[in-house]
Amino acid sequence: MNALLFFTRTAWRSLIRGGQRTFVALLCIAFGVMSLVAMTYLAESLNRAIVVDPAEQFGGDISLSRKTEDIISPVHIEELDVLVQTGEIDRYTQIAFTSSLTLRTPGSGELHFLAAGMGIEPDQYPLAGRLSLIEPGNVGLTTLLLNPGDIVITRDIVHEYGLQLGDEVILADIQTGIPVHGIVRGIAGDTPNHQGSKVYYTIETAELLENGHPAVNTVLVNSQNSEELAAKLDESGWWATSSQMSAARNESEKDLFDTLFKGAGILGLMVGGIGIANTMQVLLRRRQKEMAIWKALGYQEMQLQALFAGEAAMLGAFGSLLGVILGLAVSVGLVHLFSRTTNLLISWSFSASSLVGGWFVGILTTIIFAMWSIISASRARPMSLLRNEPVNVENMPKIKRLLLIILLALPFTLITSLIMGSIIKGIGVLVFALAGLIVLGSGLGGLAWITTRILPLRVLPFARIAQSSLRRRGWNLVFAMIALFTGIVSIALGVVFTQNAQSAMSNRTVEIEGYNIQVIAPFGQENEVKAAVEGQQIQEFAYSYQTAVENIRGSGPETDGIASQPLLIGRSEPGEFQLSGASWGSQPEGVYTYAPSSIPAGSQVEVTLMGGTTRTLGVIGTYDIDWDASLLPPETGLLMSAEMSASLAQPDTVTYYVKAPRGEISRVSDALGNALPDGTIINLAAYAARYTQTYHNLFVLALAMAGLALLAGVLLVANSVSLAMLDRRYEIGVLKAIGYSRVHVLAALAVEYGLVALIASVAGIAAVQVFLWILGILNDLAGSLLNMEPLSAVLILFLGVSLILTTVFAVSSGSIRQSPASVLNEHG
Repeated sequence: MNALLFFTRTAWRSLIRGGQRTFVALLCIAFGVMSLVAMTYLAESLNRAIVVDPAEQFGGDISLSRKTEDIISPVHIEELDVLVQTGEIDRYTQIAFTSSLTLRTPGSGELHFLAAGMGIEPDQYPLAGRLSLIEPGNVGLTTLLLNPGDIVITRDIVHEYGLQLGDEVILADIQTGIPVHGIVRGIAGDTPNHQGSKVYYTIETAELLENGHPAVNTVLVNSQNSEELAAKLDESGWWATSSQMSAARNESEKDLFDTLFKGAGILGLMVGGIGIANTMQVLLRRRQKEMAIWKALGYQEMQLQALFAGEAAMLGAFGSLLGVILGLAVSVGLVHLFSRTTNLLISWSFSASSLVGGWFVGILTTIIFAMWSIISASRARPMSLLRNEPVNVENMPKIKRLLLIILLALPFTLITSLIMGSIIKGIGVLVFALAGLIVLGSGLGGLAWITTRILPLRVLPFARIAQSSLRRRGWNLVFAMIALFTGIVSIALGVVFTQNAQSAMSNRTVEIEGYNIQVIAPFGQENEVKAAVEGQQIQEFAYSYQTAVENIRGSGPETDGIASQPLLIGRSEPGEFQLSGASWGSQPEGVYTYAPSSIPAGSQVEVTLMGGTTRTLGVIGTYDIDWDASLLPPETGLLMSAEMSASLAQPDTVTYYVKAPRGEISRVSDALGNALPDGTIINLAAYAARYTQTYHNLFVLALAMAGLALLAGVLLVANSVSLAMLDRRYEIGVLKAIGYSRVHVLAALAVEYGLVALIASVAGIAAVQVFLWILGILNDLAGSLLNMEPLSAVLILFLGVSLILTTVFAVSSGSIRQSPASVLNEHG
């Protein structure tokens, strides 16, 4: 017990005497554990959100929709009822699904675009999984969704738009534009497939959004023999999508993210371990005389190894504790950032096992990476001390070195396997990391070797000193260069994707500014819409009508039975539709079909109106969509002039396309919203901005991840500089003794580490440029869109170099103040 206390006190005193070097080593450990804990929390949060249970993918075993019809009619439901009676279907529920739902608050013209709106049967949905309500408690969907307009929203909508129970909102589907007043009756904390940005309401509400037309377009089915049932339904006109396929895809995505995030945590842990290995190697080399004294006093190698292993464990314990605390804080931020890039309902959850495990892993990693230096230094010869000779360390035989490497690699492999949850994955991550380190290290080390031999730095004495030092120590800085390279690549890619996304959306917005606002309203309000538009002194506008019909089918031997979307589109001008065949307006009684529908010009189509009346119309051409001129995906049906559409049947909705002056788009949009409370006003510039915001969120996440890589580079550089100051005390003392000032020494260090930062940063920028070049060869569209601006490259280079130089000055400023006389006296 006394020996243990003595060793503990000795180890503690040694750590305290280490000063700045101990502190930097502590930060290296903390970084490694922080990375591991943060990435583990992020991986676990994502694992909880990614659904792998097949039935929970859709809320049932099979998702059904019609092949040739947009709507599921009562006749189709009768077919399913027969299958229920025969036992082939256990249960089913009808869904009115839309991906074009918008939400706004009364008195505001700002539309919020949601991922999904779902009209459901509250007493049936979901067939599998849970729709968990966090407000109000102990109340079911059948109680909350009683009346048309009652809605349940997911918690991410609440947080993003500041809604709460009882708030009134206005829903509208941008395809119809019919506003429906809703009241928030419940807040869902989770959905069957863990995806958010959803609004749930009754099928009656869905039909109101469709202007009173049938809205059911999906059926969820539970069956004991889902594969056989899906095949049977496929033959009778149904699209049958099995949840098994989606589950397999999600399983692979889950494994991928789990491997990537936990692998990144292990890489961070290795960075911390490398910092510890460097620190212990230099510190123990400086303490060889102390080792010899311990041996001369009778201590055995095993005792000395235990002493210094205890010192490493103590350092690891404090560093890991700091890392666990930082990792906990960083994980909260990373989970929040990641949740902004996806519709998944990702939530952070405290896990004591992750914290305790991270703490123990940090201690073990510190000991493992320190043991090589400890075992090597413990072989110091005491006889050299007694003879007043320089203390030397007995070289370790090659076979013992190999055995030691294996013995140290085994426990670290076990640690990585436990983290990854698989021995194969654990070994795979290590092999990948080592291969990456070897390739990057060889490349960056080779660049450093070449640079120090071709750059004309011999003009300035302090630059020549830096160049000579890099020649001797260049390979020791490889790990810091790798970390800096990784950070620069991450930031550069984030900047490229964000800037080009912004540019692409800006260009598209400029192109469509001929019409930059859309006003959608019920047809009965056409006069009010026109008056409101003209009241804003708008000179240029166009309009269109949309009319739902029962069906549209080809008529004739070649097109008989070919169905088109049951929608009449009457336009005052073709707009974003590209026509083939007769020119617009040349044949007022003719219609255009959507090109992919395979109903050619010269044929005929039969239109069955909602009342059952049929009309046969001549096809004078086809149309396609100019996606470069359209931000909102237009409906595809039977295209004709507005006058002809109105003569066939009364339209359901009217849409005005408005050209507002530049700089006035928001004002005009708000004014139209106030003037038309029952209309849906779409500001296309704001709509485009939502995509840019998505890329911005991805950029922020990439920036956070790049920040971790840059932090690793900074810590390794700080560790390298701190240890170099210890190793080069005598060299610096000699330089100061012969007349070099502190400024000269700092300048030499600045050139030395500035070159290191410049090499890594230039290599990172070059790697991104090569990646973009290869991507452009493989994909012409990506090549035309993605490029790096020269100014961005320069700023990223400046960031990398300035960050390293700041670190060098902060770490070395204290060490170079020491008197040259005191340093030279240490060496006799």
